[in-house]
Amino acid sequence: MQKKKIDEEIIEKEPKKVAKKNTIKKSTTSVKTKSTSKKAVKKVASEDKVTKSTIKKATDEKKAAVKKTASKNAVEKKSVAKKTTAKKADEKKSVAKKTTAKKAVEKKSVAKKTTAKKADEKKTVDRKTTTKKVDENKSVAKKSTTKKADEKKTTSKKVNTKTTKRATKKASSKSVVNNVFIDIPEYYDLPYRYNETTVKVLAQNPNTLFVYWDVSDNDRINFENQYGKEFFYITKPVLVIHNLTEQYTYEIEIDDFANNWYVHVNDTKCKYIAELGRKPINQDDQIAVGYINVYFSNEIETPNDHVLFYHDNQVLNFKNIYTGKVTKKIISLNNRFKKQIQSIYDNYDLTEEENYFDLQNPSSQNPTSTFK
Repeated sequence: MQKKKIDEEIIEKEPKKVAKKNTIKKSTTSVKTKSTSKKAVKKVASEDKVTKSTIKKATDEKKAAVKKTASKNAVEKKSVAKKTTAKKADEKKSVAKKTTAKKAVEKKSVAKKTTAKKADEKKTVDRKTTTKKVDENKSVAKKSTTKKADEKKTTSKKVNTKTTKRATKKASSKSVVNNVFIDIPEYYDLPYRYNETTVKVLAQNPNTLFVYWDVSDNDRINFENQYGKEFFYITKPVLVIHNLTEQYTYEIEIDDFANNWYVHVNDTKCKYIAELGRKPINQDDQIAVGYINVYFSNEIETPNDHVLFYHDNQVLNFKNIYTGKVTKKIISLNNRFKKQIQSIYDNYDLTEEENYFDLQNPSSQNPTSTFK
């Protein structure tokens, strides 16, 4: 009975125990579940942390990549901009250079055209001026000739009316009109030019030559046919003086408005020839040579610039300038002759080496000494 009771109690207690066990089990399960849940939460938190870290790292890497890409793009952009700027600058320089060269060429072309135009205008003006001067000279010469002819007629008429007889020794300047000798003024109308190519040189004094020249119309046409119509406008005239004795040459620039020139020479008692020529003003393709000869003059010898001493001092030579005959006269160096020589030399300043008494001793004379 007691056992039964005990069994009943056990039976009664069994469900409670089971229930308790179940409760404990549940509690344990719950605890385990909670623990598992905490672990899961921790794990999730840890995974979230890892995920956040990974995301942050990825984000940072992405930002770094974006930054690097942006930096690279900026560098490339700067490089491209620099290249573009340099290219534009080069293009600008090239365009500016081409523009400058083009402007320079255009400026040169305009300057050349302007110079050519001015040269043509100057040539036209010079040609018109020359023609005008020639016409004026002809007109003046014609008027002068007419006036003098009228005066001549008037004079002849007056003399003829008065019928005055005049005796004359020079028949060349007298004329007979109605058996009456009358004075006729001599008048020679010299031409302006003879239309003949010539160059003549004369000795005016020991140190001065006088040169005159002319070029015929035919020779002018020949030069224009050979070198072009503008030959006498693109060249300038020159005189070339040749000293044949001392063997040297020098050049003198002249102008087209002159037909004569006075030339100073340093050496006396020398033979000279003058040469007329032309030189290009500007070297160009039209005239390839640097000098063109026109004509040579005659040969002239200049006189001495000092008194010559005779080796044979007791003989003097006299030349007749009309017949050319030379005669000798024997003289003696007496006091009277010395006084005559002295009176002549008083007009000069003698050097110490030059003395009229040395005439008696010619060998003592210095052949190079001269009077100043």
